[in-house]
Amino acid sequence: MPKGNGRASQDIKAIMAEGEKEAEQVVNAMRLGEGEQGFNLLVPLIDTLQDLVYMLGQLIINTREDGQSNTLTNAIIAIMIPDLNALLKEILTAMAARDYVLIADLLEYELAVKLNEWQHYL
Repeated sequence: MPKGNGRASQDIKAIMAEGEKEAEQVVNAMRLGEGEQGFNLLVPLIDTLQDLVYMLGQLIINTREDGQSNTLTNAIIAIMIPDLNALLKEILTAMAARDYVLIADLLEYELAVKLNEWQHYL
């Protein structure tokens, strides 16, 4: 993998770690019955996840342009992006319904687990 893409991979891992921390803060607030605080913390988390989706897409584009395409990494990223987008959609739907329990469950049992697992593939 070219140096630029190695750096991008490290940046993506950092964003994933940041997302895990932000998700934990939201979950803690919502589990403690502090739904409004959880909602306020959820906004930066969603921004972080949108940044993550963008950077994953850029990593695929950059590896192809460099002629250094790692087929396995690209295949994994190609799974991550729609998976993350689907999860974001579920979170937004739960937000619209103000379903604090569902939001906390999605973040704790799906998002945090996925972010942790995905870091090992990059």
